[in-house]
Amino acid sequence: MSTFTSEPGARLADRYRLEDRVSAASGWAAWKAIDETLARPVTVLTFAPGFPRIAQVVMAARAASRLTDARLAQVFDVE
Repeated sequence: MSTFTSEPGARLADRYRLEDRVSAASGWAAWKAIDETLARPVTVLTFAPGFPRIAQVVMAARAASRLTDARLAQVFDVE
């Protein structure tokens, strides 16, 4: 099953349980989710199969994960 078309309650990466889709556009969706390992709310972005900019998304996530400014969202995982 594509993670882009997931339904609320779907579990991704054996860790994240999707709750509500909060935004979507051409090829991606943002979800409110729960990190079941750490028992905390998170935001999960999913992408359609063949999303053309996935390499850039992963590179941006890696760069953002190194930032420590409290005004910015933290990145903990990318898969």
